[in-house]
Amino acid sequence: MMPGRVRKFFWYLEVVSKLGMGNVLYVLYYRLLRKSGFLRRKFKVQKTRVKGPVFSKCSTVPDFPADWEEKLLKQADTILSGLLPYYSYHWMEQSTPPNWFLNPFNGKECKESHRHWTQISDFNPELGDIKNVWEASRFSWLGILARAFSVSGKMVYLDTLNHWLSDWMEKNPVNQGPNWKCGQETSYRVFALLNAANILDQAEVPSELLVSTIHQHLGRISSNIRYAFAQRNNHATSEAAALYVGGNWLLKVGATNQRGLRTYARKGRKALERLAGELSYEDGSFAQHSAVYHRLFLDTLSTAVFWTRKLVLREFTPEFYAHAQKAWNWLHSLSDESGLCPNLGSNDGTLLQSNHSCDYRDFRPSLQLASALFHGIPVFANGPYSEALYWYGIKNYAGKKEAFKKASQVFGSGYVIMNGGASWAFLRFPYYKFRPAHNDAMHFDLWAEGKNLLFDSGSYSYNPEPGSKVPDLKSVHAHNT
Repeated sequence: MMPGRVRKFFWYLEVVSKLGMGNVLYVLYYRLLRKSGFLRRKFKVQKTRVKGPVFSKCSTVPDFPADWEEKLLKQADTILSGLLPYYSYHWMEQSTPPNWFLNPFNGKECKESHRHWTQISDFNPELGDIKNVWEASRFSWLGILARAFSVSGKMVYLDTLNHWLSDWMEKNPVNQGPNWKCGQETSYRVFALLNAANILDQAEVPSELLVSTIHQHLGRISSNIRYAFAQRNNHATSEAAALYVGGNWLLKVGATNQRGLRTYARKGRKALERLAGELSYEDGSFAQHSAVYHRLFLDTLSTAVFWTRKLVLREFTPEFYAHAQKAWNWLHSLSDESGLCPNLGSNDGTLLQSNHSCDYRDFRPSLQLASALFHGIPVFANGPYSEALYWYGIKNYAGKKEAFKKASQVFGSGYVIMNGGASWAFLRFPYYKFRPAHNDAMHFDLWAEGKNLLFDSGSYSYNPEPGSKVPDLKSVHAHNT
């Protein structure tokens, strides 16, 4: 057996080969800048002057299906009762407004909310997984409350979302506290705020507070995006899309610093077009070997395309759309008639396109929207998974009702789909252009009548609690090999 040090040496060589020497060197350089205090001086703490509400009253929307409304208002009322959705699955008890520094899974609170984000560790054993703190600041609740107000006209939803946003801004000065640590988390807030502006019909004439907030978020993203590029994963695509969408939106609404905004927009577009190809296999599979993260990649592209058309911007290149269509095809090929997909790789419940009340394991909402945007027609007949099309103003939000067909095919990125008529199977074979997250070579999934009979456990945390079974979920023991 190979000695431990030799094994570790070869592991480092493998990491360098997958990430690239330039990216590895940049990460080391970045850590030096952070440790030296340079980044703390570069990213200055700024308090936000909260004057007035972020969003104002708007007219209720017409022709919203009653069954969609019932589920939506139930979710919104659950939030008002003091429960927040975490990872699109767990409804956790929170205060109103939420404690933005609480890990509700263990009841521990981040005690470093007064410190600069560069001084806060990613891994604090006492606090637990920092993502549990970040989750409330992804603003998934914002889209639910905005949609609920737009449908019902009940002021309690609008008042609540404005109160919570104001409280977040007061408790989270720019570059201070854990919620500014991650550029990708910052980009999620950009998407959530602009999504709410679109739902509430205030994307063209926004409040000054919304404009300044988006401006602050883009400054945080732009100044550190090279670190996201070095990671070669969805951090890079999310942050590039946020710069592109947010920069162009601010330009359209006449925000100040037009020259800087044009730089954001150009930088974001150029990076997103490049990354759409760089982080994909030729067959459309995404770099992170995960169904949920592949959906995040697809949703990011859909978001960028929607805002391109809403803001009447120059269309993306044909190569970009070719990559987007391949990404859609890969995910559609892996999906079951029920909307579920194999629980491949990391699954932390990330759901960027959440303008619907479907279960987060239902991939049809993302596939329906992307099909309408990239192919010009929805892929499924009308259903609750079409709600995003309603909010995006896509009039034809019902495709043709066709019998579900599962085609046998082989993807060169390491996946085989086998159609057995009443059942189908999925096989993972080892081919890794990008670094793998799981030891899942030759894993076998079996499906029948919408049920995953032999399945992958997936994994959900990068920093699990001591004694957690998460490390085992990535091992060969948790896969059907």
